[in-house]
Amino acid sequence: MQGLRAPLTKPSHPPSLRRLAERTIRDEALFDRGDRVLVACSGGPDSTALLHVLALLRRTIGHDVVGHGIDHGLRPEARDELALAAELADKLGVPFEVTRLDVEPGGNLQARARE
Repeated sequence: MQGLRAPLTKPSHPPSLRRLAERTIRDEALFDRGDRVLVACSGGPDSTALLHVLALLRRTIGHDVVGHGIDHGLRPEARDELALAAELADKLGVPFEVTRLDVEPGGNLQARARE
């Protein structure tokens, strides 16, 4: 019958973070094979997931990944969070370094930490 279309089917589950990241990287041409991607990792769940998924996509896309975290010395938990991120990076074969800073006392803590 003319004018009838097959019903659209929904996938059985949403795409994985890995698939979404790969699609976005390719669609937006964020980087190419052979590029080095620096992941600024705080040790929190978002940046750690980004480090993980970009490491998993190395074989597919062909990029290099390095991770780096900065401990501003503002939260006692930061050292442990960055240590966990470094441990994950090691398991994934991703170079990871941490820079520790001493933020001078005074007003506008965030502005001083950025400096």
